[in-house]
Amino acid sequence: MTPAAKLAEILEGVVGSGKPQTRFIEVVAENLGLVGESAKGIVVSRLFALTSETSSAIEGLPYSDQNKAVARNFLSPLTGFLDFSLYYYTVEQLRQNGLNESSLSGLRSLDMILSPFAGKLVDSQAVFELQNEVRELMNEISKSDLPDELRRLVWLRMSQVHDAIAHFDFLGRDNLQEKIDALVGQVSIQKASASKSAWKIIGKSITLAAKAAG
Repeated sequence: MTPAAKLAEILEGVVGSGKPQTRFIEVVAENLGLVGESAKGIVVSRLFALTSETSSAIEGLPYSDQNKAVARNFLSPLTGFLDFSLYYYTVEQLRQNGLNESSLSGLRSLDMILSPFAGKLVDSQAVFELQNEVRELMNEISKSDLPDELRRLVWLRMSQVHDAIAHFDFLGRDNLQEKIDALVGQVSIQKASASKSAWKIIGKSITLAAKAAG
């Protein structure tokens, strides 16, 4: 199953929920059986990661940029998952901003485009390059102006992502996804500390982690 198909499956449950005034991430958490303080953070992590993976998969298609542009258009209603602008929306607000039956149909079309290329392994050179990118980002995090506690947390979680990438062949995707969930889940609890600049570097961290998972 491609990340586009997983996104469509999750979001179809939102569109058909019959709860227009409820925050959509609460609907997703309920549909996935997630409870507790970490539930919303896990939802944010999954949606961010799946959207990022889908975007990366589009860019990796062996097609011209003109043809890729068609695929990008199918994903465009969901780009707010990558800049954190949609997560406080209600179901109705999400619909008003483009999440409707038409955009879900677009995701299903995108799934068909990506399916022939799904499941390909990341080669050793790509893994090596990813590890270097993670190390560079960890260095950037350590020198950032994030609040001390948040900086230590993000650095620690990224170090775990680094280890998960190093042992990806043995531990697999689920272990890497667990590290991504831990990164976003714990940070989401510290809402007061997570300023716009903080989310920018956190988003960069999750994007890189999702790239490894893709």
